[in-house]
Amino acid sequence: LPTRSQALAALRHADNAAQSLGLGIFCAMPIPPCVADRSDYPHVRMGGCSAGSEGGEPAIAVNGDVRMCTLLADPIGNIFEQDLATLPSWSSARAFRGAIPGFCQGCVKAATCLGGCGAAALWLSGSAGELDPFVAQHVQEDYLARLPRGPETAASEGAAS
Repeated sequence: LPTRSQALAALRHADNAAQSLGLGIFCAMPIPPCVADRSDYPHVRMGGCSAGSEGGEPAIAVNGDVRMCTLLADPIGNIFEQDLATLPSWSSARAFRGAIPGFCQGCVKAATCLGGCGAAALWLSGSAGELDPFVAQHVQEDYLARLPRGPETAASEGAAS
């Protein structure tokens, strides 16, 4: 995970490059307003989670599987088996989008920010309703220590002992 400092430095560089080179730069990582003030980067268009939204851009694989987001593993349907507009799992898309983390409840921007990336939360915690790991590492002291540890981490620690 990038640290908040690393993300802000990258945004600063991107903003400077966009301004000096006349580039159109878009940040696809949903960075919640509690992590970065978007007005500090006026030349970078900021994105948010579009999964399940009317303006969302679903990902369609070559086999026809449709995902609400490229980061999600489970498809919500298949365009070779049903019409895209009538996919039965759009209700699950709306439920995914409505899973606001408890940490964000009561925040005036929760309805638009959604607590960051629900797909990243789903990958690491098993629930889209948990806090985006990028945000969690800054607001929960023991978050990094609680992350699942893969076999490569355990193997390298065993070799170091």
